[in-house]
This record gives sequence, C-alpha cells and structure tokens, in this order.
Amino acid sequence: MHRASLRIFDYNVSQKRVNDKASKSGNKKGQLFVDSPLLGKVQPDVFTRLIFQVAIIGYVLLFLWSLVSWFAFSFGWKVEVDKGTQIIQLIESRASYYGLTRAEFQQHVTQFHILSMVSWLTALLSAILLYRKKPIFLSFMLIGHGLYVTSLMYLLGFDFFLRDIGWFEKLTVLVTHISGWICWVLQRNERQGKSILVDYESIEE
Repeated sequence: MHRASLRIFDYNVSQKRVNDKASKSGNKKGQLFVDSPLLGKVQPDVFTRLIFQVAIIGYVLLFLWSLVSWFAFSFGWKVEVDKGTQIIQLIESRASYYGLTRAEFQQHVTQFHILSMVSWLTALLSAILLYRKKPIFLSFMLIGHGLYVTSLMYLLGFDFFLRDIGWFEKLTVLVTHISGWICWVLQRNERQGKSILVDYESIEE
C-alpha cells in the first residue's frame, strides 16, 4: 500500500513537471524577455514593454557612446579623424576655447565619460525595474540622469553642453526621461485603481 502511494505521488509530480514545461514553451512563442530571472515571470502590458524597449535601446547607445568617447580621449591621441587632422589637435583647440590646458581638458572630459557610463548603467537597472513595474525604478532613473547632468555641469559647464553635446545624445536623454515619467504616472494610477491602460499579462494564462 505504501509503495503504491509513492508510485502515484511520483507519477503526479512527473506529470506536473511535464505540463508546466509544455505550458511555458507554448506561452513563450512570440514573446520576448518572458520568464527570465532578470525580468521575472510576468509580462507587462504593451505600453510598458514599448517604453522598456525604448529605454534599453537608448541607454545602451548612450553607454556605448560614452565608452567610445572615453576611449578616444584616453587612447586615441594619434588617430586621424579628417584630412590628416588628429584627435589631439581637435582636443587642444577645444581646450583653448574653454580656457583650459590640454591636460586639464582631457582630465575633465575623461572623468565625465566615466561618470556617464556609471549613469547609464544605473539607468539600465531602472529600465529593468520599470519592466517589472517596481515603483522604485523612478529613483534609479533620476539617480542615473542626475549623475549625468551634475557631472556634466560641474566638470565641463553649460557651454560645453550647448556646443559639444550632440543633438542625438540630448534627444535620447530627453525621450527616456519623459517616457519614464509617463510610465511611472500610469503605473501609479494602476496601483490606485484609476487606470485600465496598464495591465499585466501573465504567462500562465
């Protein structure tokens, strides 16, 4: 009797595992980032997924741009960029424009790009928390964006922001910031029962 009960129990456990595996594989079709240890087992609504994808693309591009810029300022002194003009000559001209020596300008810019990379890594974490609908995602986004703006203004100044920060970088920061705030407001309304726009879609459905 005891052995028979054990066999029945083992069969039920095995059957449950098979059904769970089949259910998960079926629900994963056509869905991105589902049932991930990083993103969790609950897939959010379409709008949240869209904002998440915009944020991920934007922050990855900003991080890579900061990395390339840091590398160019740190190791690319002898690289020719246009008609024999070397990076070192461009940096010297910008340094003199801002009233700095080349060494001072190099130090400020490299420090800024290092802090920028930390900023965008923090912002990437906020995008993951946004996907999981954790209200704290806004704090991480503000920390990342705040560190970027503070380091820019403190090390290089507003004039550098106007003249040497490209429009793509400015627009990317602005779009990710505004979309993050919009998503936070909608998720807050959802938690308060005021909105039906943001709704979960469970993979177990």
